[in-house]
Amino acid sequence: MPATLLGAMLEGLRDDGLLGQVDAVHCGYLALAEQISVVLEAVDRVRSANRGAVFVLDPVIGDVERGLYVPDHVAEGVAETLVREADWITPNAWELARIVGRDSLDFRGLREAARRLGKPALVTSTPSPKGIGTLYAAPTGDWLVEMPLLPLAAKGAGDLFTALFLARRLLGSAPAVALEAAAGSVHDVLVRQLAQAASDLPLPSAQELLADPVTWPTAKPLPPLD
Repeated sequence: MPATLLGAMLEGLRDDGLLGQVDAVHCGYLALAEQISVVLEAVDRVRSANRGAVFVLDPVIGDVERGLYVPDHVAEGVAETLVREADWITPNAWELARIVGRDSLDFRGLREAARRLGKPALVTSTPSPKGIGTLYAAPTGDWLVEMPLLPLAAKGAGDLFTALFLARRLLGSAPAVALEAAAGSVHDVLVRQLAQAASDLPLPSAQELLADPVTWPTAKPLPPLD
């Protein structure tokens, strides 16, 4: 999407007087460096109109299987500019390592890296003996939810997790509850995708699972780092 179109959409929200009703700016995949400045402008305008709004950054720049899948200058702009401005970040484990300048991080390293950023981080695709984990690391404490790893390389699962977690938090759920609900819903959607042998997440037919997951895992509080 061209940066000019993103800018026009922002102008439309302003002209309609809707910026004060925006509770969160959720930024995901950016393909072009010029989109970064539009995101920053959107965040600034929303914060000016609603002081309680949060900027949630999903730094979609790569993963462990494919490596970097945006140009280097876009990845650097996301890591150096947007991460600094974000209230929360939601990287996968590979992206968090990249943001802090490492090739990879073990589980403790992920917690330490998130702590150094000084803001809540929801880290997907973390190491887990049970299959796959999602770490919520924040100055107030860290939580981990674990789920079985399904035989499915689903595109968009991380984006869905972030959106569901954010929605739960905006509705007033505590971080651990939002973590549990998002993990359960994503798992249930992936199970349905497997059952349907679908190539994409079956979101239109799985709306009830987003609001009311069948699976409800337990998020575990983690002991403080030494």
